[in-house]
Amino acid sequence: SYTLQHHVCPYEQIGRIISQTRRDALARSGLALDPSRPILCIHYSDPRYVDPNQHETDVCLPVMMERRSVPRG
Repeated sequence: SYTLQHHVCPYEQIGRIISQTRRDALARSGLALDPSRPILCIHYSDPRYVDPNQHETDVCLPVMMERRSVPRG
């Protein structure tokens, strides 16, 4: 499955948002990024006509349950 977040900000900030989500939100939720599937960014605004602070993007992160090591004993 994927998480979906809608953002209104300059497109240049999307990489930072992805990194922050991976570091903070996914860790707290017990989810991890699934490296076998792509991160998807859907940009809705044409940067030629829309102010950068009004650019709209859906960020879709592929997630999976976080793998935790099971203690042996």
